[in-house]
Amino acid sequence: MRVASAVLVVVAVLAPAVSAQPPIQLNTTIRSFTTVSGSPWVADIWSYTDTLGNDYALVCRGNSGMSMYNINNPAAPFFTSSIALGGGSDMKDVKVYQNYAFALKQSGGTQIVDLSNPNSIQVVATITGSAHNGFVYENGPGAPLYLQARNGANPANLRIYDISNPAAPIYRGAWNPPSGDTHDVYAQDGLAYVNVLFGNAEGTYIIDISNPVAPTQVGFVPTGDWSHSCWMYNAPGNQKYLLECNETGDGHALIYNVTNPAAPTFTSEYRTATSSTISCHNPVIVGKYAYIAWYGDYLRILDLSRPSNPIEVGTYDPVPNNAGVGLYDGAWGVAFVRELPNGDRRLLLTESFSAIKGFWVIDFTPPPSLDVEMTSTNGDVQIGITHASPFEQIFMGISSQTGGTLGTGPLAGIGSDGIFTMLSPLGAQPFHVGATAAGTYDFSLPAGALPPGLAIDFVHLTFTKVGPCGRLIL
Repeated sequence: MRVASAVLVVVAVLAPAVSAQPPIQLNTTIRSFTTVSGSPWVADIWSYTDTLGNDYALVCRGNSGMSMYNINNPAAPFFTSSIALGGGSDMKDVKVYQNYAFALKQSGGTQIVDLSNPNSIQVVATITGSAHNGFVYENGPGAPLYLQARNGANPANLRIYDISNPAAPIYRGAWNPPSGDTHDVYAQDGLAYVNVLFGNAEGTYIIDISNPVAPTQVGFVPTGDWSHSCWMYNAPGNQKYLLECNETGDGHALIYNVTNPAAPTFTSEYRTATSSTISCHNPVIVGKYAYIAWYGDYLRILDLSRPSNPIEVGTYDPVPNNAGVGLYDGAWGVAFVRELPNGDRRLLLTESFSAIKGFWVIDFTPPPSLDVEMTSTNGDVQIGITHASPFEQIFMGISSQTGGTLGTGPLAGIGSDGIFTMLSPLGAQPFHVGATAAGTYDFSLPAGALPPGLAIDFVHLTFTKVGPCGRLIL
């Protein structure tokens, strides 16, 4: 059903929240804020790109259904069409597969919406049963799957559907937690990561869904109380790091190495300056960047390339003093739209419970970074570095293998230094290199300085001392 008359759209490059201080912005540009009136609240958001390359925002509007907006002009999004709630209550979450949206409700089932005509989107099928969050797993060896976490339902388990024909999902199987409710789910590589709340066994459960008819637990991440949502950072070297958001006072981001799903290990955590009174909520990770809707701290973007030391490289917070902001006020959901030709990333962010509810279109400009390339020929290691900025001091390094000088070159921006850790039978020896001018530099080790089979860990640093990690096996 198309419901157009109930929606009023107002576009402004202004935050809806009122603050005596200017917004906190780091590497972000606000393209617009679209007010969606007539909504009791706004929940999650997702993006959809049609076959012609047009970008759209799908906005869950609580008890008012779901609305669709064309965002091709990010400064002036416009409403195209919507669906009514269709019974039940609280349109909570939406995900997309091909040209179908799966819009689920806390009560009353999941509506499958044909998006092929954005001016008249239509409900074509319904999955019965309440749910809280969903995830589309489409890159596995078998059929594409739609997974539901069913916090508040009875039973509050994980359900799995085959969406080979998205207009006619087929129920395949379920997994029941030992205690509590499934709340959110992420999946890749045949595994589902299921956040479980309440009960006496809270945490993130790792479930093998390679046979969706009989999902089985293969691991557990003991994240503690209020395990809310998660996403994966796939690091170089086939390393996997799960970022989880805990939804509670002092709720923050926790990072675990889950490369071995049977034995996850804690890696690090990240808090904002006001996390004691604010909770993080929903993350999305694309590449090395985690985009997190952090309720009253709004949008926080973390560079995860050094998972042991995540760095905040992007921020938009229209209420920096959190005046009048409750624990669950602020940004509910975030969605990644696309990488732009200039390298910026376009995002969507919802404002949930304030007097003026709606969504932002935000462009994130990643901080400048260096390009590092490593090659090896007969034991020689050649390291090429480009896009370097002037450096205040030159650091020299000594090879732990030979005792010889390694050479000089730029490795990081003004005011910081870079480290290469040489792993050898004689132990690890960091060396620092610098530059006195911008440009392209090379430095190398002499032939035979490192024996074949020696591993060199290296860090590709930005001006904020972060960047993708990798390993070269000689």
